[in-house]
Amino acid sequence: MSTDLPADPLRLSGRTDVRAALLGGKTFRSLSEQERFERARQTLGFFLAPAVATTFALLPVPMDRTQQLLAAVLLGVIILWICEPVPIPVGGRRRGPRRGPGQ
Repeated sequence: MSTDLPADPLRLSGRTDVRAALLGGKTFRSLSEQERFERARQTLGFFLAPAVATTFALLPVPMDRTQQLLAAVLLGVIILWICEPVPIPVGGRRRGPRRGPGQ
């Protein structure tokens, strides 16, 4: 008993089966493209964040110096957050002793 249905209709239609890709039945073309994009995004953020923060801190803008430095750090952190060159949980780790309220 033979049927005329294709064995994998998603592969023939050109779409990627996300569930199969995540669970091990990879479609290598789509995953390698995604991995290349992620690596490029992370590398760009790793170098762009300090460059933007330093440039903004050195620009002559009409604001208080403390506000300018805070804005420069904020711009760098936003770029790091978007590009995620270091995983967010690693960046959120506390360094140093933990202190409770009122200590």
